[in-house]
Amino acid sequence: MVQRLFNRPGMDVSQIARDQFIDTIADGMVALDTQDRIIDINVVAQKLLAPITKEIIGQPVHRALARWSDVTTNQGDVVGLPDPDAIMQRGAPRRFMHILITPIKSSDGRPLGRLVILHDVTESQEHLAEIHGLQERLREESIHDELTGLYNRQYLNGLLTRTLAQAQREAQPVSLILMDIDHFNEINDEYGQEGGDIVLRQIGDFLRRNIRLSDAICRIGGDEFAAVLPNTPMTGALILAERWRNNIGSQPINLGSNTKYVTVSLALVTFPLHAKDVDQLLVVAAKALLDAKDSGRNRTVVAPSISTPLPPANP
Repeated sequence: MVQRLFNRPGMDVSQIARDQFIDTIADGMVALDTQDRIIDINVVAQKLLAPITKEIIGQPVHRALARWSDVTTNQGDVVGLPDPDAIMQRGAPRRFMHILITPIKSSDGRPLGRLVILHDVTESQEHLAEIHGLQERLREESIHDELTGLYNRQYLNGLLTRTLAQAQREAQPVSLILMDIDHFNEINDEYGQEGGDIVLRQIGDFLRRNIRLSDAICRIGGDEFAAVLPNTPMTGALILAERWRNNIGSQPINLGSNTKYVTVSLALVTFPLHAKDVDQLLVVAAKALLDAKDSGRNRTVVAPSISTPLPPANP
C-alpha cells in the first residue's frame, strides 16, 4: 500500500509541516517513490495535475506529466499544463511550470525516491512571448514600406547580399529590375500627395500580384521600386519588365473624379552578366535607369555587359 510521505499517521510534526508549509507554499510539490509512483502531493500540485489524473496517489508520474521522460533528462525544462481554472477544452489557457527534481534519501544515504518541484513561470513566459511578439512586429515594420506594404530599401540590401551569395554557390543568374514612375512630381503637383499615394499603392499592388513566390518587390525611394528575381536570366527578366511597362501604361488609375494614365521607366541588370557584386549591381542599375529616363522615359534599358567598362562601385 502506498503511504503518503508528508502525512504519516501518528506523526503530528508532518501534519504541522503540511498545514504550515507544504500546503501553503506557492510551488507544486510531488513526492515519488523509487518506481516514480506518486506517493504524496501538495495542494498546488494537486490543483495543477488533478484535472489530468483524478486519483493521483499511487499513479506513475508520467500519467500526470506527459513529458516526464523529457523532464528527467532536461532539468529546468518549462512544461505547459492546462490551466485548472479554465474549462478543459481545445485551446484552453495553459500554466507554464519550471520543473526541478531533487532526490529523497534516508539518513544513511539510501535512495527513497524523488521530490518534483513545479514552479509557476506563466507570467514570465507570457511576458517573454509579448516581448518576442513585439520584437517580431518591430522587425517586420523595419523592413516594410508603410505606404505600400512592400519591402523597403533596408531589406533590399540584405536580400541582394544573401541572394547573390546563393547564386554564386549554385551558379545561377539573378536579375534586378529598377522601376521609376515617369513625371511623378507632376502627379503630386496636380493631384496632391493623396493622389501620388494612390498611384504608388496601385503600382505596388500590381507588382505584388505579378511576381513569383521566390521574387521580392521593394519600394526603395519616393517613386522608385526594385524587383529581385532569383534564378532568372536576362532574357526572361526583360520579357517580364516589358510586360510590366505595357500593363501599367495601359491601365487608368482612378484619382477621385479623374483618371490618370502613368508610365514607368525600367532598368534591368543581371548577375553575373552585368555586375560582379551587390555594390556594382546597384550602381549599374541606377545608371541604366537614368539612361531610360534621359532617353525619353517609358522604356526598359538593359545594362551593358561586364566586358564593357563599368563605373566604380562607390563613386
